[in-house]
Amino acid sequence: MSDPRPQGGRTRGRPGAARAGGRRLRAVVTGGGTGGHIYPALAVARRLLERVPQARVTYVGTRDGLEASLIPGSGIEFFGIQAGGLARKAPAEAARGLWKMGAGLVQAARLLRWLRPAVVLGTGGYASAPVVAAAAWQGIPTLLHEQNASPGWANRFLARWADLVAVPFPGADRAFGPRARTLVTGNPVRPEILSATREEGTARLGLDPARPTLLVMGGSRGAERVNLAVAQALPAFSDPGSVQVVWVTGSRYFPAMVARLREAGIGPVEAGGEGSARAGPALVFSFLEEIWWALAAADLVVARAGGITIAEITARGLPAVLVPSPHVAGPHQRENAAVLGEAGAAVVVDDAEFDGPFLVRLVGEILGDEPRRRRMSEASRALGRPDATDRLVDALLDLAGGRE
Repeated sequence: MSDPRPQGGRTRGRPGAARAGGRRLRAVVTGGGTGGHIYPALAVARRLLERVPQARVTYVGTRDGLEASLIPGSGIEFFGIQAGGLARKAPAEAARGLWKMGAGLVQAARLLRWLRPAVVLGTGGYASAPVVAAAAWQGIPTLLHEQNASPGWANRFLARWADLVAVPFPGADRAFGPRARTLVTGNPVRPEILSATREEGTARLGLDPARPTLLVMGGSRGAERVNLAVAQALPAFSDPGSVQVVWVTGSRYFPAMVARLREAGIGPVEAGGEGSARAGPALVFSFLEEIWWALAAADLVVARAGGITIAEITARGLPAVLVPSPHVAGPHQRENAAVLGEAGAAVVVDDAEFDGPFLVRLVGEILGDEPRRRRMSEASRALGRPDATDRLVDALLDLAGGRE
């Protein structure tokens, strides 16, 4: 008999099947392309293994996506299949994506017949499409998790076959139509986001605990407009009584931003470890893996409006200035930001209007008005769902039922 596993896919994980409550439990999680799809799936996989230590949890993604580098190091069993994007592609690229999607569907179907999972979780991105579709067609209970107020194409397409669709906010279910069975769970965040304290955050980052802290982050790829605004604003924050800034530029913008600060005479600019520097009132990072220390230290956040960013901000109850990206497919960042803006938890600014003077004025207005900052913080905390990961694990276990 031929090996049913896709070629080149498997990495070391937790072998074997396990029993939970007297029954065998095997689960597959899938999602990829960006951290916004991967981190929720990984958070649920880890929490499921904490609650059911002998379960077999397998992550299925693409062989060349970000998940292929992130998941194996987590200790979760990983298989890679083929998949390709279709949305917003030129005809030739769309044709290649369609061919990869078909190949991935065949590979996913073979893999699921071999793994025999009791339940499948899909968190979106084109990596999840063939896996969730194959699971639904094989009669395996499926749970979709959508991170945004407006769903991406993969989850919108797959929702018609899913047993349950989990959404981040009340009202986000409307995009899936009346026939979809939905549940508001929120977005999973890493446990360190919830447990880190302000004292730990300021100490870890070498910040002054007596000064207010502004955290700026433009998503995993960075945000040009946000970065330029911060570079323009930093001279206004140089006074010792002003804010200190933790600034995550994104890897492709880091060298240019450091060079700009040197040219502007903000500093001295002192290089830290690889991808980090101190420039006047700012700690500048290319990427900050342990972002929880910065969130714990922050009094105000400036950010794009991706679903996981929103989840992290609201889990901490932080006031925010949100600058939705105009460069992503679909309106989901604008709609995510609108949820916080309408609740009074954030000021929402159009990307084209965001510059240094605008940022200086907003920071002064919010941090200089303690009652307003407190109201924004309370509104943010009211939107947060720190139990989102457990809600999703509960839903998975319910769907798995008594299946072997």
